[in-house]
Amino acid sequence: MVGKIEFIQPFVRQGRLRVRVIVKVSSGDYCEAFLPERELAALVPRSLLLPGARSAPSSMLEIIGSILRRMTMGRLVGLFDHSGERFVTFLSWRHVCFRKTGGEKRTTPASEPRKRPQH
Repeated sequence: MVGKIEFIQPFVRQGRLRVRVIVKVSSGDYCEAFLPERELAALVPRSLLLPGARSAPSSMLEIIGSILRRMTMGRLVGLFDHSGERFVTFLSWRHVCFRKTGGEKRTTPASEPRKRPQH
């Protein structure tokens, strides 16, 4: 299932950062999901905000929330269930084919290696 992010909010659960997401799916319904840690780490690298620190002030949630809203609102995401919770994942580049401008033929997809000419 695919949907668009309509709302995102970081919060603390048992001392750990979690991110709640509201997604509007193609049927028009809304569903609640969470942002996995790997996606959070890609969007908000801890090494930039808290280099070497093992704790953070709660005021940091506002900064993280602002970054996440700017980077995710309106983006399409996939939804999947794992361990009784629903999560979002950003769409892969795997199936994107790049094409040249001016009506030229498309280039080889990034997932397919180009064949080298043999001499």
